[in-house]
Amino acid sequence: MVSRMEDMAQVFSAAANPQRLSIMKLLADQKQVVFSEILKKLGLTSGNLGFHLKELMGSRLVEKKNGDSYVLTDLGLRLMVWTGKVNRRQERQLDMQESVGYMDIMNPMRRFRQSPGTNMEWLGGFLVFIGILTLVLGLDVAVIGVMLAAGCGTLAGGGVLNYLAGIKALNAYQAQRGSK
Repeated sequence: MVSRMEDMAQVFSAAANPQRLSIMKLLADQKQVVFSEILKKLGLTSGNLGFHLKELMGSRLVEKKNGDSYVLTDLGLRLMVWTGKVNRRQERQLDMQESVGYMDIMNPMRRFRQSPGTNMEWLGGFLVFIGILTLVLGLDVAVIGVMLAAGCGTLAGGGVLNYLAGIKALNAYQAQRGSK
């Protein structure tokens, strides 16, 4: 309990500084910002900015990405939402991240699932339907044959694409689980 309270005190202490709050606001607005851009936009010295970023990273409000870029962590974004320093779009984005995270926990295969052939399957089904409809209406036999053949071929192609994507997704999922 004490360590949790100390963690909270560290987070609020780090965010209480006006310069750190402006850094967090900039990161909330632009998602990912490089060190030199933060310097230019906020007019801080390199040493001063480095110190503040170190404090924010130590409090788990900001993290470094891709070498020289900085982003808000989920905790940092939540704090900005709580203080009212971010707009509704950013708040909705946080809610979306939470729901995607929840879906990943409930169904870990979800993010590996791909269905590139689904539209082809729908198109194939539609062509088969048109072929059957032309049969019922008594139209030209050649049109019926073309529609049914095209529909069945498209359906089969979509099914094969989905099958191959499923195998690829399963392999990626198994590789990720094996690397943990």
